[in-house]
Amino acid sequence: MKISAIVLMTALLVTLLAPVRATGADEETASKLRARQFVVMGYLGIRSDLERGSGPYLNTLFDLLGTPASDRSALVEEIRSLAAVHLNIMDFADRVTAIHVSSPAGAASTVPLPSGPTVHSGDSIAGALGQLTRGAPVAVYLHGGEIVEGTFVEYQARRLWLRGASRRSVLLRDIAAVNVAKP
Repeated sequence: MKISAIVLMTALLVTLLAPVRATGADEETASKLRARQFVVMGYLGIRSDLERGSGPYLNTLFDLLGTPASDRSALVEEIRSLAAVHLNIMDFADRVTAIHVSSPAGAASTVPLPSGPTVHSGDSIAGALGQLTRGAPVAVYLHGGEIVEGTFVEYQARRLWLRGASRRSVLLRDIAAVNVAKP
């Protein structure tokens, strides 16, 4: 039973991480589409995680929605109430993906951004992330003030993937600056 759940979760992640082929779709639309697909395909796992209050399906959903770690417990309650009201999977998926809580790209940062030769901001962020090697330490400063530290896994489709961080992935539009030589 556990192996089939792992295989299902892997298949879901492969599907969700594949590039969205919607012509003219911007990053936010593509992100919401991935989240909606995940909710539909992982509905039973999400419902199971909601009963426990945490789990791999909820963690993946939070990553897809761009939910900061500080907002996740409150979001569990909101998703629980949506699940109780919207019993149709498609309606539930539509309502959950409407909760896109990621900070907008223009939000002001409450934490001063660092400076120095290893810090990149603005247009240089994507270039710096494209040059990193797997396992490199990185500190990511998000719009809104959150700092995410971990080791670089990959940068693909305008999404940064990290290991050992409070968030496993971060969209490029949410990043104010990166320090590629984490202190």
